[in-house]
Amino acid sequence: MRQLKKRMLALGLLTVVCFAATALLRFWHPERVQEKQEIYMLTSYQDYRQVVVARIVQKGQELTLGNVNGETLLVGGEEKIPANQPEILKFFQSIYALPLEERLVEAFSGDLAEYGLDEPSTVVTLADINDGGVSFSLGNQTPDQKHYYCSVEGSGDIYLMDAERAGLFLKPLERFYDLSLYPSLAGEALLELDQVELLTNGELCWQLCREESKETEGGAFALTEPASLRVSQEHLEQTLLLELQELQGSSLVETEATDLSLYGLDNPRWELGLQIAGVDYRVLFGHDSQDGVYAMTSGQGMVISVKRERLGFLEYGYPEICGSRIMDYNIHQVAALSLESAQASFRCEIAVEEGEVHARLGDRELPEEGFLALFERLNLLSMGGACGEEAGELLFTLRYELAGGGTQVYEFYDLGDRQCAVAVNGKVLFWCYASQLEELGAQALELLSQVQGVSEAEQE
Repeated sequence: MRQLKKRMLALGLLTVVCFAATALLRFWHPERVQEKQEIYMLTSYQDYRQVVVARIVQKGQELTLGNVNGETLLVGGEEKIPANQPEILKFFQSIYALPLEERLVEAFSGDLAEYGLDEPSTVVTLADINDGGVSFSLGNQTPDQKHYYCSVEGSGDIYLMDAERAGLFLKPLERFYDLSLYPSLAGEALLELDQVELLTNGELCWQLCREESKETEGGAFALTEPASLRVSQEHLEQTLLLELQELQGSSLVETEATDLSLYGLDNPRWELGLQIAGVDYRVLFGHDSQDGVYAMTSGQGMVISVKRERLGFLEYGYPEICGSRIMDYNIHQVAALSLESAQASFRCEIAVEEGEVHARLGDRELPEEGFLALFERLNLLSMGGACGEEAGELLFTLRYELAGGGTQVYEFYDLGDRQCAVAVNGKVLFWCYASQLEELGAQALELLSQVQGVSEAEQE
């Protein structure tokens, strides 16, 4: 951090020397290179590291970039303003050798307005390691749209710059800022995400935490708020996690905001909490912007706009997070399973030995194929939607005793109209169709009937 401050201070001083006292700079003298036509080199350094400071003034907006031994940064701002270092490096690597393709020898200073150079859209000043540099302005585009008119400090002539090279200075300056709200979650980096939560108007909507799992590389996510609940990992990856991986700001609004109320970020509508590699990030979302929603990372002053189509997850409740499945268990995650209903009641202990699944009722064992079919049917139980109704008669109870410790209890209550309320660990969350329970009960009863020596009382 101290070295960074020293580099920024050195660059700041260099910027002052180069831009406030331009007389000290050895400004541009046209060098000609004979090719198919006469080329005038605006810059002709041997290496991009020789250009150390670039100041771009564009439509009233000003930005200064620094380049020290290939390490790039934004100069003159606070350290907390994130810089898009790859983009800045790419910029310096593109400007150390800049040709101008033609000199309009007939042009005079009085012709500046004709070429859009009386009030240029962009003014650029470059400083090098030898306290030299060049300052130039870009005006209108030529009628054939292949070039831009360019005037150079220290020369009374007007030149033509190729449109592609001019684009290096004419493109929006916000590309030099890092508009991400938290570290990238692309690829393997997603494995460093340990927790996600969403608050709406200050109230916690849901929370997901990663759990260790021997069967799932990097572990799996489970819902911890508003209740402890297993969720479909496939559904989660295709919805929420994919949207978090692709979340990025679309435009820069303000680099160091002091009045957050202008953007609704003093009392945000949504607050996204992420824990990545042990570090907590809080992302705030406020008022609607011109092209999306204002957002910022808590603790930073930079306000950006995020396109609304990238923020669908802000409208998610826990049913959208969980997917359609009520539960999603791997056989390795469960040590014992209990089922209680009017049709069948039993508790079996589960063990996986040398790739075979053993489900034991006391000293008796359930047929492996039949038990796995029942286990799969449990995972296929689907929710119809969130449920806020009071529960009626208790119809069905499932208890999962987990291999890692703890118990998950699912209770199904009659709601009438062929629907059941589902309570998870005592809290009603959603509803499902009663027909699913009837089919499940019939399958459980058939499985029990296959066990030799099971008494009629046990079957009841």
